[in-house]
Amino acid sequence: METHPQNSKVVFRSPNLEDGAAIHQLIMDSPPLDVNSSYLYMLQATHFADTCLVAEVGQRIVGFVSGYMRPDDKDSLFVWQIAVSESMRGQGLAQKMLKALLKNVCEQQSVGKLCCTISPTNLASQSLFKRFAANYELDIRVEDFIEPNHFGNAQHEAEQLYTISQSNNDNLNSIQF
Repeated sequence: METHPQNSKVVFRSPNLEDGAAIHQLIMDSPPLDVNSSYLYMLQATHFADTCLVAEVGQRIVGFVSGYMRPDDKDSLFVWQIAVSESMRGQGLAQKMLKALLKNVCEQQSVGKLCCTISPTNLASQSLFKRFAANYELDIRVEDFIEPNHFGNAQHEAEQLYTISQSNNDNLNSIQF
C-alpha cells in the first residue's frame, strides 16, 4: 500500500477529463460507495467540474468529492460522493475537501443549503456531515428519502436526506472559511 505522510502537500483543484479513470478507480477502492461507470466520472469531471473537486498528492489523486446544484432547488448544493484513498484516511481530508468545495461554489454563486444522502449504516459519512455542520454552527436535518423498494430488485439500503443550512436562513456564502 502506498502511504502519504501527514505533511504531504495536498492540492485541491477542479477535475478534468484526464482524471476520470483515476476517479473511477478511487471509487472502486472506497467501499461502501456505489461505483458508477467510468463514463459518469468523466462527465462529472467535465460537465460538473465547477461543483466537483479532486485532492492530489504529487500527481496522484487521493480524494474526490462530486456534487451539483439541484435543478429543483437552485440554491442547494447536493454532494453526491466523497472518497478518500486508504493511504490518506484519518487525516481529515474529507472534511477539508468538503470545505474547499463549498468555498469554491460559494465564490461562484449563492448556496443556501448543502445536501446529501447517506445510508443508515454509513456511520463515517454521517459523522463527516454532522461534524461539518457543528464546526460551522449550522443546522442539520435528516429525513427519510429513498426506501429500499425504490431500487427495484437491486439490494440497496435506504438513503436518508441530510440538509445543512444556517438557522437564520442566510445562505452559506456568509460562512467564514
